[in-house]
Amino acid sequence: MNKTITSLFLMAFCLSSGVAYSAEMIFGGGDHARRCYMAAVQVSRLGMGDEGAIEECTLSLEKETLTGHDKAATYVNRGILRVANDQLQEAVQDYNKALALSPNMAAAYGNRANLWYMSGYIEEAVKEYNKAIEINSEDASLYLNRGMAYEKLQRFSEAQQDYQRALELIPEWSKATERLAELPNQN
Repeated sequence: MNKTITSLFLMAFCLSSGVAYSAEMIFGGGDHARRCYMAAVQVSRLGMGDEGAIEECTLSLEKETLTGHDKAATYVNRGILRVANDQLQEAVQDYNKALALSPNMAAAYGNRANLWYMSGYIEEAVKEYNKAIEINSEDASLYLNRGMAYEKLQRFSEAQQDYQRALELIPEWSKATERLAELPNQN
């Protein structure tokens, strides 16, 4: 499955902030890694998770033989689960560990940016979304999320460009269409 299709499959809205989270696909690993990934997908889709799923990720990291990418992906997925359980500092640590293992993992930057956004550090969020987009310019959720950050900064022209780019990637995406329609007029 190519990255764009994987990203589109995993993209969904969660939590009250409305930002899109992306679970990271595991290609190897064992049962714990797969359960960790599926729990992160569930959080991404439904905005809810259970603390027991965090333990699946931890068991995978401690007991399973994972490639560098799969280990980084498991840290990203555990980070998503930690956010859902309001363990924000631990989530940042997981995203940092993922990036130490795999510096070009867009999902780690994007999900860390979501944390900055939710915490009110909007400028920092934009920087992180920029890094993620440099790595994966085909992920519509990154444009949507960065557009929302630009809106918070009242940089409406840039928000408009990002929402339009998200719609180029996913033409029927109602969330991007709604955000675009709600922007103040750009004369």
